[in-house]
Amino acid sequence: MESPQQAREALEAGASGYVHYLAVPMVLEQVAQVVAAGGMWLGADLMRQLVLATARILPVTPAKPVNGTRVDLSQLTSRELAVAELVAAGKTNKEVARELDITERTVKAHLGSAFDKLKVRDRLHLVLVMAGNT
Repeated sequence: MESPQQAREALEAGASGYVHYLAVPMVLEQVAQVVAAGGMWLGADLMRQLVLATARILPVTPAKPVNGTRVDLSQLTSRELAVAELVAAGKTNKEVARELDITERTVKAHLGSAFDKLKVRDRLHLVLVMAGNT
């Protein structure tokens, strides 16, 4: 299990990511690619905790101005918007699927499309965009 305390300490010390020492080689390869590209790596559990904490601090208010302009959500379909709002509120794909009575695969498709249209990189970025804070 990933330790939030250890992750925070590692990141504060200048690390570009945190991964459990028992991570499988495929995950380690992904970590290396992300860090080499200038990104930061957090495991799924830590990212979920961060998204949930951010969503609690910055409630989703799509009409809020971003850098003097409004987030243009009109490019999203109604289903993409519904999925994006639930994910930005910290829900997992499985929870979104249950709530909207669709499959997880459909959630992933709508979420990927919303990411592309809103030009967001990940769930945390989505939370920030949906809250009007990029």
